[in-house]
Amino acid sequence: MWRKEKKMSTNTENVQGFHAVCSVTGGNPATYNRQRGFTAAIVRTGVGDHTFTLSEGLDLAGGNGVCLAGLNAALGGQLAVETVSATQLRVRTFDAAGVAAERSFWLALMPIGPN
Repeated sequence: MWRKEKKMSTNTENVQGFHAVCSVTGGNPATYNRQRGFTAAIVRTGVGDHTFTLSEGLDLAGGNGVCLAGLNAALGGQLAVETVSATQLRVRTFDAAGVAAERSFWLALMPIGPN
């Protein structure tokens, strides 16, 4: 029996169960296409290097949440997400050769409860 795959909604207003979600167009400056749960400012610290601040903390480093991320564009490349603190994430994007480059991407953060 075949199952029809569901597409992930790009409308952040209707995403249930997520702590924070965003879609970002890379560049200088990087801009949100849509976002919920992050403060308005994206801090760009270099080519393909951005820091995001959550409106409310989610301790990813302490194992209280999970971050899903991916590139939006068909340009190819790589993406790295690092937890800076309970309220900050650092996202770095690279081209296919691993050189820092501006790329569009998305982030979704979900809380996970105790076992």
